[in-house]
Amino acid sequence: MSHSGNCWVFQDAKVYGNAQVYGDAEICGDAQVYGEAEVYGDAKVYDNAQIAGNVIVSGNAKVFGKAKCTKHPLFINLQRHLLTLTDNHISIGCKIHEINYWEENIDSIGKSNNYSEQEINSITLLITSLLEIRKG
Repeated sequence: MSHSGNCWVFQDAKVYGNAQVYGDAEICGDAQVYGEAEVYGDAKVYDNAQIAGNVIVSGNAKVFGKAKCTKHPLFINLQRHLLTLTDNHISIGCKIHEINYWEENIDSIGKSNNYSEQEINSITLLITSLLEIRKG
């Protein structure tokens, strides 16, 4: 295996196929990066996350938990946290859940993390809009 920059693939993580990891990216845990996927910059992919196909993960993005990306994940910097939308999960800050869980519990998750009612409403509208665009 060859690498470029200070990237790391460690623990039980796997990178295979034509996938590329470079820059200061880290792949760890049981994460898998494969297909034509690229992970670079300061991006981190960990836990049981899977990045596949023509997906590109870059910058300061973090993909973790049970997230599975076969389409391009969406990353949006919110005022307090990074929002990541994958094929089947949404993460905001360190909270990651399946999409339907967010849709059903956004109010309680937001309140338990001291978000204002306005912030919760804005995030709800953003998630709804992103999901509509994704369907498109």
